[in-house]
Amino acid sequence: MKLAVEGNLLHRHPADQAERRRVIVARFAGERPNEEVRHRVLDILSEYPVKTVPPEGVATFAEQVRCQAH
Repeated sequence: MKLAVEGNLLHRHPADQAERRRVIVARFAGERPNEEVRHRVLDILSEYPVKTVPPEGVATFAEQVRCQAH
């Protein structure tokens, strides 16, 4: 919840006119993470202006950012 609230504050109070958004790589501990916990955490984060990326999606997300920066 702390990450969600911080992401919300970054969105609401940018340091300049550029949009700021917190990006969270959602990695859950264990070989087989508890799906209920994973689902609840992702639901909470989805209610805030926070981008959540699964570990297996980091390379794709980085490429999207690289393309948008040009």
